[in-house]
Amino acid sequence: MFTDLKGSTSLAESEGDMAVRLLLKHHNEIVSQAIEKHKGTFVKTMGDGTMSYFEEAQEGLRAAVEIQKGIDKLNAEEESKVPIQIRIGLHTGSGIVEKNDIFGDVVNVASRFEGLANPNEIYFSEDTFNALADNEEIYCRFIKTSSIKGKREPFKVFKAFWKEEEIEEDKSGGISLVIQMSGQEKKVVPLKGKELIIGRTTENDIVLDEPYISRRHARLFLEGGFYFIEDLKSKLGVEVNGKKISKIQLNNGDEIILSSAHLIFVEGPDEEARQTGAKEAMAPVDGDATVLHAPEEMYKLVTISKDGEIMEHTITDEGLMIGRSQTAEVKLEDKLASRQHARIWDSMGRIFIEDLGSNNGTFLDDRRIKKEQKVEVQGKQVIKIASYRLLVVDRMQKVDESLFADDKHSITQKVKRFWRR
Repeated sequence: MFTDLKGSTSLAESEGDMAVRLLLKHHNEIVSQAIEKHKGTFVKTMGDGTMSYFEEAQEGLRAAVEIQKGIDKLNAEEESKVPIQIRIGLHTGSGIVEKNDIFGDVVNVASRFEGLANPNEIYFSEDTFNALADNEEIYCRFIKTSSIKGKREPFKVFKAFWKEEEIEEDKSGGISLVIQMSGQEKKVVPLKGKELIIGRTTENDIVLDEPYISRRHARLFLEGGFYFIEDLKSKLGVEVNGKKISKIQLNNGDEIILSSAHLIFVEGPDEEARQTGAKEAMAPVDGDATVLHAPEEMYKLVTISKDGEIMEHTITDEGLMIGRSQTAEVKLEDKLASRQHARIWDSMGRIFIEDLGSNNGTFLDDRRIKKEQKVEVQGKQVIKIASYRLLVVDRMQKVDESLFADDKHSITQKVKRFWRR
């Protein structure tokens, strides 16, 4: 554990050297007593900072909280014009212990976590979190991922909260889901450590009233200090950042897509929650209700049958169901097409298609799409379903047979040849 005192220079300028020496004496007593009380070993001081180690991660975190509370009490009693502040960093691992020092990578990483913390904060590593005997004794949670000097892979950063008002504030709005459905007002749902079931019916915690949402679509829950989302065997699945998942840990700014519903996982009002994904998907979260309009439809789906009949359908973010069913938005009159064969939709100006478990498959050019796999449609790729061919074009583009022409044969001729085969 590393501690670092902030504010002593400013205090010396305003209060004088004697006042600083007295406060430093009190500071050292608070730090050393907390370390001793929680079975730690005080190693050394470094300027305004200290280094110590503990046999148990739980005791180290207890000491850190006690130090912060002690410094806070000292500031209140002294009523200095410039209160002193301390930041603390912890990491857990193996080190080489000598009589008056400790060496190893664990020391370097702990020092980096102290450097990441702001004054009055306690930051610690995932290794420390995993080593805690009781991770609910002190309110703490994962807050961000950060690069550390000298390390190739980024580290997950946890924060221990020690002020009651800050704990209550974080529980009430520290982590939330920002929900946006086409044409509807944005909603912000604080998570507060709860397990939430998302689905179409009213018994769910989060109700998304949309026909392609399953009755019980997904589960959001807290596990080991992290939030996860899990697909509850829904019909159309759960996507996180464009990839279909069964269960995945959520990170700040992750975009969750459930049919036409877009959900952004946001960690803390003061963290860097408005990262690229969140910024692109919706306006910043604030106290005022903000109505976000779905982007104007940019593309349409053009279908051509074996007889050369051409139909067109506007592609929306809600998507189009393709199949033989009477309820399909894109109806295919072909017995080789499944009732609910495929789905195509617009996601922020990008067009995606997925096969819904059809019997005879969905093809993009000549490549068969795996069942329930989401694939982006690029350029002039031809979608093949039974005897039909489908193209994605600009919604303003004129549609006639010339749209399907190439250097040798029209798409219509190719379809007829395919059908004869």
